[in-house]
Amino acid sequence: MTKNPNFLNSYKLAYQDRTIFFKNSISGILIVSCFALGSLFFVGLLQDFTNANLIGTCVFWAIGLCLLPIFFLLLPIKDFLFWDIVISFSTFIPLLLSRQWDKILWPIWGIIFVLFLLSRIKIKMEYDALVNLQWMRIVSKSSFYILLALVISLSTLAYFQVNRISVEQGAIKALDSIFSNSRIMQPFSNFQLSGTVDDILGKYIAQQTPDLGEFDSIINQPILKQTKSKLSEFLKYPVVGNEKLSTLIVESIKFHWQNLSAYLKIGFMILIFVSVLSFLKFLNVIFSVILIAISWIFLQILLSLKYLKIKRIGIEKQEIVIS
Repeated sequence: MTKNPNFLNSYKLAYQDRTIFFKNSISGILIVSCFALGSLFFVGLLQDFTNANLIGTCVFWAIGLCLLPIFFLLLPIKDFLFWDIVISFSTFIPLLLSRQWDKILWPIWGIIFVLFLLSRIKIKMEYDALVNLQWMRIVSKSSFYILLALVISLSTLAYFQVNRISVEQGAIKALDSIFSNSRIMQPFSNFQLSGTVDDILGKYIAQQTPDLGEFDSIINQPILKQTKSKLSEFLKYPVVGNEKLSTLIVESIKFHWQNLSAYLKIGFMILIFVSVLSFLKFLNVIFSVILIAISWIFLQILLSLKYLKIKRIGIEKQEIVIS
């Protein structure tokens, strides 16, 4: 009895489709798991800075991010859109588990989804345009979008872990920690800046006028009042004296910001945006090198395990496919 060749071909194609679907699903689940675990370890790192949390954050985020370029090349667009939704959501699993989900997360989820989509488009365009598989050129096209998605994800997780304290409170707390750290302030000042403005100015006056006696003497009080008056004129903000230096700095900046014209505010916001974008582009140089190197290592491991293979399309073009 002869076998039907059409049946055998159909069976082979169906088996190949099932294999491709199964392997793509494994890759997607692995990336989702790495993103979720990386986010959980990052939240733990914010709450308790330990070596275990730091290593877990770095390892799982590195594996997930460096598998993305390979994953982008393997999936057809319809399958990619589904996994893009799942992967972009997986970074917020810690917030869902802790019941911190908020409506602000919906547009952030959409932004990360679009960034991964743009990354896939850029990497696919470069991949299709090349005859030989030039990994450095292919991955470098998508690294900036992946970096932006990473920064937005980590920033969102950090935002929800600090109980949404105001920018002013966060800045005051940061300045307090800097001023109270003697190692940081020692090269810049001979006295600590962690007390109230009256305490700091009193110590300064006592150092500059040792012949007038102690700070609490009647002679030094007019000098202190005059010094605060000059400081108020310099800052163009009233100095009371019983506030901390960190509070005075933040409140004076807030006061001047509120009194700026709308055009100057827009100008400052554009300047801040350009500065942050320039810094991220500089950071992307380092991030791109790491992404290219580790993703190339993962590619070689998958090729050696025969999980993937490189085949030629037609005569010249090389292509990565499921083996």
